[in-house]
Parts: sequence; structure tokens; C-alpha cells
Amino acid sequence: MTDPATKSFISDYTAFNKSLSVPHPYFQQIQYVKVNTMIIKEVRKRRHQSILDVGSGTGHLIFGLSAISPGCVALDIETERLIYISKKAPNIKCVQANVDLGLPFSNDCFDIVIASELLEHLNEPKGFYKEVARILRKGGILILTTPNSDNLTQKILRRLPKSLALSLAKRGGVDLTLHPELMGNEQLDRSNPHMHKVEGYTKSELIALGKGSGLKTIFQKSFGPPLPDSVFSHIPKSAIRFIVNNIENHIPYALRHFIVYEALL
Repeated sequence: MTDPATKSFISDYTAFNKSLSVPHPYFQQIQYVKVNTMIIKEVRKRRHQSILDVGSGTGHLIFGLSAISPGCVALDIETERLIYISKKAPNIKCVQANVDLGLPFSNDCFDIVIASELLEHLNEPKGFYKEVARILRKGGILILTTPNSDNLTQKILRRLPKSLALSLAKRGGVDLTLHPELMGNEQLDRSNPHMHKVEGYTKSELIALGKGSGLKTIFQKSFGPPLPDSVFSHIPKSAIRFIVNNIENHIPYALRHFIVYEALL
């Protein structure tokens, strides 16, 4: 039986996606559901009173978690997104902030911090980790997902002449705003929160970032086919479901990290 948080999250996201003039492609839909279901499972393992979702977007995850958690806070840089959340779920506290400038909360005030697909957008990742360590209570956890810069596609592209790598990426339908190493630093807008500032992080980099801030890595896995999303538009839905449910967790040099840290101090 689906737990209340997962049920609420999927219901909210499904309704939102149906309301879009151009719904998210099928592969993106099931990947989004999978990642957030993984996050919800980690939350449910632990006793908690307060959860912060950093980079909450339009709030599908935190809306689901509010079904089981009394103290949910959504933080995003976009005011419009927070207005959407507050109208839909007035019980969720909404905070507007630029994460690169710090987290506007007192010390030791959260049991769980979630940062899904956020780190790669930040100019100051070390500062973010230190801020998370500051606002987490001892024994609290940070749940984080981010692209794996050691994924197979990137390993191959980095070994090619840059002009050839860029050409192949364009032909493969890669969104270049998410790959600054292909675009070149001269085109990187560090003031744009929606652009990636790096392509992603390696496992060792993520462990080191946590360790340097007093956060111990207690779980890590990589998953996801290291292919552009456009590739999956040519694959039957049944095959996509099989890949996501049965294969992608076992792919070496996979696309995305899922990592959990525990606050030591």
C-alpha cells in the first residue's frame, strides 16, 4: 500500500503535469517520481519534526511530505513558485532566498534538509554544505541528489576534441545550459540560478564536501542511464519502465547521485 506522503506527492505532480500545455516527457515523469519516492523513503526511516526542502520548485515533494510531517518549509529563489505552494498548502512555510548567500535560519533548527538537483546550480557549494551543517540538529540528515560528472557519456566527451564533443552534444539534443564544460566559461551566466555552474560532481567530491563541513556520508548510490533524455522519446513506454525499475540501478558510471549525510555536531 502506498504511504500517504508518496500518494500525495504523486497525485499533486500528476495533476500539475496534466495542466501543462506541454507535459513532461514520459521518461522525465517516471524518473522524477522515482527520485522523489526514494527521498520520501529516507525521510520515513527517521523520526523528525522539521523538514526543509531547498530549491523546492513548485513544491510537489514538500506537499507530499506535509501529509506526514508537522513542520515543512519550502525554500526557493523564485517568489512565484512559493506563492503557488502557499496557496495550495497554507500549512507549509515558504521562504524566498538565494542559497548562494546563505540559509536564513537559526542554528540547529531542522531534522532533515533536502536538496534535490540543486548543488550543480550553486556558485558556492562549500558554503552551502557549511550552512546545512549549521542548521541541522546533531544526527539530522541531508538528502541530496545531483548529476554524476563521472557518468559514461561525459567520460567519452571529455576525451574528444572540444569542437567535436560540442557538435555531438547538440546533435544528441543535449541542453547546453546544463553543461558549462561544453559551452565554455565565457557563456556561463553565474547570476542565472537555472543554469548549471558545473556539469555535476564525482562521488569522491561529494563525500569530501560533506566531510569538510561535519557531515558524514551514510549512504550513496548512483543510477540512471547516462544518455540525453531525447533518446527516450524513441523508446516504448514499457521498455522505459523496465529500464528504470530493473536496470538503471546497476549501470556503471550512471547519470545521477543519491547521497545521504548525517550531521555530526
